[in-house]
Amino acid sequence: MYFAAMAMGAEMSTGLPAYTHLRRRRQSVSLLLSEMKAVYHKKAVGLVHFRFEGMKDLLDSLETLQKSGDTCTTLLVSQCFNDQKQLIAEFRFTWTFRQR
Repeated sequence: MYFAAMAMGAEMSTGLPAYTHLRRRRQSVSLLLSEMKAVYHKKAVGLVHFRFEGMKDLLDSLETLQKSGDTCTTLLVSQCFNDQKQLIAEFRFTWTFRQR
């Protein structure tokens, strides 16, 4: 699998929960991906699955944003696994959220 396709899947696994949460709360917030780091451990062959377990960190950041009314930044991590549950890659995304 091409590395950019994996990066896109990983980005969506962190960005979509943020977008969905903000949309449900009807908050006008801009989302900016300000940094990405990836470590590839193994070649991805076949289907891969992404796991994002940072929902608490995300919600804490968005709560801080709502209270401050300004800007906040948070690091969200997505891990990529193959069908044998082996870690293929790890992606670290720094998201910046700003009240509009």
